[in-house]
Amino acid sequence: MNASDELRQLVDALSLHFADVSLRGEGRARFLFAQHQGRAVEISANEGKWWLEFWDVDPDPDAAPVKELTLETAQEAANHATDWLNGKPGNTVRTNIKGEVPRDRVSK
Repeated sequence: MNASDELRQLVDALSLHFADVSLRGEGRARFLFAQHQGRAVEISANEGKWWLEFWDVDPDPDAAPVKELTLETAQEAANHATDWLNGKPGNTVRTNIKGEVPRDRVSK
C-alpha cells in the first residue's frame, strides 16, 4: 500500500472520532489535517516515515508547531494524533487505521 492510500485510511479512521479531518495539498505535498477542541495535527508521509506536527489552535497563522514527531508506521501516527486531539493522555481511545476501535486499546 502506498502512502497516499494510507493517508486516506487515516482520514477514514480519525473521522470516526473527530468532525474536522481532511486531506490537503497535492501530490507529494499531500497531508492530513485534523482539528478538535483547540488542537490540530498535520500528518504527512515522506521517505517511508510519518511526520506529525502538533498545534494549539492560535489566531497567529504563522505560529510554530508545539511539537513535531517522526514515526515508523501509520498506526503509530493515528495513535499519537488521537492522543493529541483528545488532549487527555491516559484516557484516550486508540484508533485502528482500518476503521475499527479495538476494545482492548481503550485506556482508563
